[in-house]
Amino acid sequence: MTYTHGSNVEAGRITKAARDDSMMYVHGGNVALASRLYGLGQEAFLDFSANVNPFGPSEAALDAITANFGRICRYPEPTCSELRDTLGRYLNIGPHRIIAGNGANELIHLVVRAMKPGRVLIVAPTFSEYGRAVEIEGGTVQWFPVRREQGFLPDMQELAAQLPEVDMLFICNPNNPSGALFYRDEFLAVADRAGEHGVVVVVDEAFVDFTERPNQVTLRYEAVLRENLLVIGSLTKFFALPGLRLGYAIGSGSLIKRLWDVRDPWSVNCLAQAAAIASIEDDAYIRKTREWISVERPFLFRSLFRIRGIEAYSPSANYVLLDLRGTGFTAERLQKALGPKGILIRDCSNYPFLDEYYARVAVRTREDNTALLATLEDILVG
Repeated sequence: MTYTHGSNVEAGRITKAARDDSMMYVHGGNVALASRLYGLGQEAFLDFSANVNPFGPSEAALDAITANFGRICRYPEPTCSELRDTLGRYLNIGPHRIIAGNGANELIHLVVRAMKPGRVLIVAPTFSEYGRAVEIEGGTVQWFPVRREQGFLPDMQELAAQLPEVDMLFICNPNNPSGALFYRDEFLAVADRAGEHGVVVVVDEAFVDFTERPNQVTLRYEAVLRENLLVIGSLTKFFALPGLRLGYAIGSGSLIKRLWDVRDPWSVNCLAQAAAIASIEDDAYIRKTREWISVERPFLFRSLFRIRGIEAYSPSANYVLLDLRGTGFTAERLQKALGPKGILIRDCSNYPFLDEYYARVAVRTREDNTALLATLEDILVG
């Protein structure tokens, strides 16, 4: 697990609360916990463990939050109608084919709760919440491991061949944490085979907005035409709103209705709705982000690849998967060395089929990326 070691300034050791938290916590982005473990203020950290736009929320989003403070004394609009209208225009999808949620993670759990699949095929290594959602609802996970030798991409024919054995398929594109990316046309035969066998396909596109050609990647336009395909997206990564939690799902009318039937009517708070609408309409922020990722992603990848002992996998979104075994450092040991210096990375050893030598780093600003690279050189090369 990430952040399981470090020092506590006040006690001279890791506190029991911090130790207990580190055993429960399996995702990146917990700067509060890191602060307790390494004895630094939260503002002192460069957080490469969370794949979030480093520019922070747009000014328009912050203004919208301020303007809507007075609404917190009332219940939020339960159907998120204005948000869905705005999102529909942004995605070129009818709003009746969209459901909003308290982050993409809520929708992952929601689709499993609504469908109650008995056996679920999950392409891995990948985001742990797919398997957790299945197990919470009493289902069984069947893994489809992908190999590093194939760039962590699944063989589509082999994947399709396993569909008759399951009720649901989860696949992440671009994949987290590997960054592996397949294009829409490569996956359509799998979706066709799934439809023949009544298998619900859930494609998590939480990071698709960071890809070079998102319209060639996304399956959202296929999802509205198929009864068994659901695409999940996120507004928290690209628009830097993880603390507000905002995700969406796109599918056929009948599939979306099944999600509405089990959804908490007030799961998306009023400030999240207002901030999301303002973010989506901020064209300048979107352009700035696309320009940044097009420059910083290749810069960070090439620079990491040049550090002796690190194997960096070609990224497609806003993060890079690293194999550290050539350095002699495990991800946990490297985090232990980086933490007191105010840098956080994502230990990927808790991902299925990844061992203790895998880590993930987010793409941040040039200044932050340069600081990470210099610190890695100092620790790993000397």
